[in-house]
Amino acid sequence: MKEQLNEQILQALNNVVLGLESNPENRPEQINMAQTIRRYYNHVGNNPGHVLLAEAGTGVGKSFAYLTAICETVKSVQETVVISTNTLSLQEQLCNKDIPMVLKYYPELTCEKAKGRNNYVCLNKMDQVLSDLFTEEDTQKFLDKIKDWLKTNETGECSDIPFSYTKSQWSEINADTSTCLGEHCPSKGKCYVNRARMKLEKADIIITNHAMVLSDYQKKVLPSYEKLVIDEGHNFEAAALNIFTETVSKHDIYKLQQRLNVSLLQAAYARAELKEKINKAKDTLILYSSTFFSSLEEKTYQKEELADAMNMIGILKEIAKATEKSMEANDVEYIKMELDKTLEFVNDIANKIETWNLQNEDNMVYWAENKEICYCPLDIASQLKQFWATKNTVITSATLTVNKSYSALKQTLGLNGQCWGLRLDSPFNYRENAVVYCPSNAPLPNTKQYTQYLCRTIKDVIKKIPGKVFVLFTSYAVMRDCHAELSNDTNHIWLLQGTSSKELLLQEYRKNNNSILFGTNTFWEGVDEVINCVIITKLPFEVPTTPIKKAQYDLVKSHGRNPFMDLSLPRCALKLKQGAGRLIRNSTHRGAVVICDPRIKKPWGRIIINTLPDMYWTEDLNAIDAYFNKAV
Repeated sequence: MKEQLNEQILQALNNVVLGLESNPENRPEQINMAQTIRRYYNHVGNNPGHVLLAEAGTGVGKSFAYLTAICETVKSVQETVVISTNTLSLQEQLCNKDIPMVLKYYPELTCEKAKGRNNYVCLNKMDQVLSDLFTEEDTQKFLDKIKDWLKTNETGECSDIPFSYTKSQWSEINADTSTCLGEHCPSKGKCYVNRARMKLEKADIIITNHAMVLSDYQKKVLPSYEKLVIDEGHNFEAAALNIFTETVSKHDIYKLQQRLNVSLLQAAYARAELKEKINKAKDTLILYSSTFFSSLEEKTYQKEELADAMNMIGILKEIAKATEKSMEANDVEYIKMELDKTLEFVNDIANKIETWNLQNEDNMVYWAENKEICYCPLDIASQLKQFWATKNTVITSATLTVNKSYSALKQTLGLNGQCWGLRLDSPFNYRENAVVYCPSNAPLPNTKQYTQYLCRTIKDVIKKIPGKVFVLFTSYAVMRDCHAELSNDTNHIWLLQGTSSKELLLQEYRKNNNSILFGTNTFWEGVDEVINCVIITKLPFEVPTTPIKKAQYDLVKSHGRNPFMDLSLPRCALKLKQGAGRLIRNSTHRGAVVICDPRIKKPWGRIIINTLPDMYWTEDLNAIDAYFNKAV
């Protein structure tokens, strides 16, 4: 069976790759990955709870590897497969380019993209806003434009809207769980969300994102599926942390106020003779919430039972009781449904504020940031264990292992069950085509002379580089200081993050062969550009200053482990691997990585070095010349 499956995949992958380009490269790593995934899904069958970890270095062609394996699997067992990505750019690449290429050879299979319901127009909400006599003029103009647009648009998706609008305008009419009337909605026959969901039910392959997959785990939002592929798997922990974090902000209170102001609900409360009580409670709630949220500090909160929070909870419970009584006084089904949704929304806000204020759940961290309250589980790994038990999963990325081991990832994601690992190096010859230059006698990053040292090093390096350079920083202040010092050089185009949008900066970068781009965190990954040199100004260690990060470090310490070795160092190694991965993008490209941080030479630096691709390391600046002047 193994040989049969391997041959099947080899032929299928050859068809796909030959259809892509006239002179395709032979990529045994891609074949290995596709064959392994196909055999894995065949081996686990319908028994859930298995995970295959597949690190595929730059150039392996992992998307076509897993897509081909998925199509062969679905063709055989007729089960739904979900593919989850982290970035919109990869979703668009899969949906608009890669999958159409593969599905040419599988015309019997279908693929759909799954989006959250807040991406769609809610016709019922729009009708209610249109019927409101007090709608603001700007909102009315927006609604008129939406009505005209919907006459020719079939999806109702915000990404298709051809004109600009504000976030608050969109929130007036977008679909969301708290306002959905389901079967009782008068617009259910034309519902854009329902149309999208019906397409998903018939799809063999569903493309979505990590947030949707995790939301589905908490509350079903996707069709049932048995097999999952998580691409960009190095981001899954952060996505889980975000999904498991509960928040309440002043915006939620205003959203409730808007809901209570809707004429249909006002009439429902009036029928129960509770309209005056509701409006008074609503106005009081706004006063308490304004004081409460504006007073929040950016810090971890201990159990304090803050007075304004308790007052808000009391008012919310009053609104909940009045809403329950109104449900009894109204006998029209869809009005009762609106009231029930309102009650659910009110209780949800009240419960979250109470949980945060009383801190009545163990193993949680409670904090405030950006004038909103937040809390989440300390141990994300324990939250994910049951998730892995419900399906068979492939987790893939170019950056999953630290020091050639999956241990850190398994610990982070709670992968303690049936778990296998496949690690495929890049087919590109990094040893021949890339050099790592670490300047000798470099000062430590926390010293006064470090910025001047960076400027000298950047200036010396770009003299050796025949082309484009990325300079990656961990500090905005240092980045701006270096740019100010160096940008007087008219021989190069100096681009600085923050002076324009990311896309416009990259467009300018592409146009000029002498571009030097200064960037921070947002440019460390997900950028597919021609780069001749990546300068790493400082090892990207995260600083546990945020409440959740600090709590995670404290938790590791409380278990008798070293947070630097368990969290900080592995995360730094993967981040640096992402940054260095911007360099070699094909088999003939040559480039240099410059690491200005002397701490890489400490004993623990060996872990980072072993995590990076196998490149030639030197302290000799002239070695860069040798690499760029090699005969191809």
